[in-house]
Amino acid sequence: MVQVLILNTSSQLQSVFVVQLENTVSKSVAFADNKAIYVFGLSDGKFMKLEDEDDTIVEEVSCKSLIDHAAVYQKRGVFIVDNATDGFTLYRLEGKEEPI
Repeated sequence: MVQVLILNTSSQLQSVFVVQLENTVSKSVAFADNKAIYVFGLSDGKFMKLEDEDDTIVEEVSCKSLIDHAAVYQKRGVFIVDNATDGFTLYRLEGKEEPI
């Protein structure tokens, strides 16, 4: 599950966003300026784009390897994963499943 909370002025936690991920354990999460939330799966190698507007998974892509660590560079529209088998792999954020 991925959940975003805010602390309101009364010092109470308020839920802003909740998505239940089926068969995925999140390893890394990145927040983007465009209100997208990027989630990287631990053992399934999935990369997911979530949107906080409607609490849904907008895109799901398989990186075809285990993900050890991941980082998003939104300005260039890419993300990189330490694929835990043979080094690092660079991907586009939008629409491409193949590495760059």
